[in-house]
Amino acid sequence: MLPPEIIDHILSFLHSDRITLETCSRAHPILFKLVQQHLYTNTIIRNDPAEIVRLSKLVSDIANYVRNLHIMIEWRGYMHFNQTGSLNEEDIAMILPKFRMLRKISLDDDTPSTWPKLHERFRAAFIQCLHLPSLIEVSIHGTREFPLTAFANCMSIKKLTLDGTLFTFNNLSADSTSPYPQIESLSIQGCHASLPPITSWAKTCNPHSLGFCPLYIPDPSELQPLLQVWSNTLTSLEIDLGLIRLFH
Repeated sequence: MLPPEIIDHILSFLHSDRITLETCSRAHPILFKLVQQHLYTNTIIRNDPAEIVRLSKLVSDIANYVRNLHIMIEWRGYMHFNQTGSLNEEDIAMILPKFRMLRKISLDDDTPSTWPKLHERFRAAFIQCLHLPSLIEVSIHGTREFPLTAFANCMSIKKLTLDGTLFTFNNLSADSTSPYPQIESLSIQGCHASLPPITSWAKTCNPHSLGFCPLYIPDPSELQPLLQVWSNTLTSLEIDLGLIRLFH
C-alpha cells in the first residue's frame, strides 16, 4: 500500500466526488480513517428536521474534518412559515458551535424572512462562526438586512461575497470603534444597494479585488465615492451596471 500521506493527497482531489470517497472508505480500514476528513470537508446543513437530526448524531465525529460549511435555509411554503413561525434554524444553531476548524462558511437563505427575524440563537451562533481564527472566506446569499457590523472583530476573513437580490444595505452602518477584517477580495452581486453605508464600512477594509454587480442603486452617482475609498488598494476591478439600466 502507498504511504498514508500519498493516499491522503490523492483523496484530496475527490472532495467533489462523494460517491467515490464513500466507495474508497469501504475498501480498507486504513482508507476508512483517511477518507473521513475528505468525505466531510464540504458539508451542507439544510433546515430539514430529518437532516438536522442525522447530522446531530454525526457532528461529534466529523466536526473537526469540516472546512467548508454551507447552511441552506430553504423556503417550504408560506403557509408552513406562518403556522409554525419557525424555519428550524434554532436546531441548526445547536450544531454550529461544534465546527471549530472552518475555512469557509456560506449562508443561503431563499425565504421571505429577514436577518432580524431569524431565531436569535441562530444569529448568535452564525456570528460566532465568523470570529473563528481559521475562517478566511464568507459567502452570504439572499439574506435581507444582514448587518455589516457582524464582521466587526472578525479579523481572519479575507474573502467576502454578498450575493442575492434580496440584499439591502439601507439603514446599516458600521461601528467605527471596532476593527474590521482587511478583506482582500470583495464581491457584491445582485443587491439592492444604498451605497453610503457601504462606503462608510468600506473605509475599514482595503480589498485588492472588487466585483460589483448591483441589481438596483437609488443614486448611481454614489458609486464614485465608493471607488475613491479603494483607489489606492484595488488591483482588480469588475463592475457590471447592466442590470441597473434595465430598471431606469
